[in-house]
This record gives sequence, structure tokens and C-alpha cells, in this order.
Amino acid sequence: MEVKPISPSEIKQIIPDWVIEGANLCIQDHYHELDGESHFTQDELIDYVLKFAPDEYTTRQTLFKNHWLDIEPIYREAGWIVEYDKPAYCENYDANFTFTIPKGNHRK
Repeated sequence: MEVKPISPSEIKQIIPDWVIEGANLCIQDHYHELDGESHFTQDELIDYVLKFAPDEYTTRQTLFKNHWLDIEPIYREAGWIVEYDKPAYCENYDANFTFTIPKGNHRK
């Protein structure tokens, strides 16, 4: 048997390059050097990402259906501290991301 079943450790979410391009620009545009943080809403991230979408048929629903906004692990692997906060059923605020450079790695 040459073909083997995939193991759980081999599964990795594939995020398209254009999603990362949009996320990178969003992080950069919202970055505050003084505190080493970039903070923005999920809707702002979606707006940035859709600017890089390969066609006009890519929608918010496409991003959610394919889990393409689940970018936290990729950026954590790249060295960021990433927090995603969304409201509970009884709360009312926009879901948001905070990307923080670990202490000692940013300029003041």
C-alpha cells in the first residue's frame, strides 16, 4: 500500500495567499508602534481581504465557509501574539483581532 491515510498532525488549514496579503495590510495599517499592537474588527479584516480576492464572486460567506479567516495559528507561528474576541450571545460589540509583538521585540 503506497498511499497512506492522512494523520491528524498532517492536516493543516490552507489559507490562500490573497487572504494573507489582505491580513498583512490590515495589520500594518492598524499597527501602533508605541504599544506594539495592531487592533481591528473582523469586518475591517474582511474588507481588506476582499480587496485581494481573485474574483468578484468571493464573498464574506465564502471566507467563513472555507474558514479562511482562521488566521491566528499562522500568525502565531510567525511570532505574533494573536487574540480573537467575539461577543457572547448576550453581548453587543464587533468581533475583533489584536496582534501584539511579544515584549522586548518592538521599539518604544
